[in-house]
Amino acid sequence: LFDAGNGNKDSQLMGKLAEAGVKPEAVDYIFITHLHGDHIGGLVKDGQRVFSQAKLYIPATELEAWTNREGGAPQNVATLVKAYEGSLVAFTYTDALPCDIKALPAHGHTPGHTIYQLDNQLIVGDIMHGVALQQVHPEYCARYDMNADSAIISRKAVLDLARRDSLTLYGMHFPEPYMLTFK
Repeated sequence: LFDAGNGNKDSQLMGKLAEAGVKPEAVDYIFITHLHGDHIGGLVKDGQRVFSQAKLYIPATELEAWTNREGGAPQNVATLVKAYEGSLVAFTYTDALPCDIKALPAHGHTPGHTIYQLDNQLIVGDIMHGVALQQVHPEYCARYDMNADSAIISRKAVLDLARRDSLTLYGMHFPEPYMLTFK
């Protein structure tokens, strides 16, 4: 699983997993692109893990940025870290990840925003919020990008990689069908 949505009543994650015949306890690995609430809110309910058997993979750069903030970690991040204690893996970009997944830095949206590659697919998290506009104008940023200069560099690099290697991008805020294919 890549990210876990917002966890709100309108979240589609649990319904989509059920449609696919996947129970939360059957999820082995969860890879986090970044620690914004709309990507991690579905991991914890009432202070407890939603995915009881899963190892949670979070980029170390991202985890450190949010947990070492002045004033401490935001409540949702602190709750997440506590709930997944013992099953949380803070990784670096040189670490081998399960399932032949490769993590690539795409910082800017957040300090450790990360994309994941599996074969010819890239799970790009929040590299783009306005796909139609940003694929043509990667220099345009969403207000959510914490470091606009880094976000632009990352967005251009991801688009260049996708064009060069004919990759399909899957983004959490892409319009249906949630993908953008380069051939």
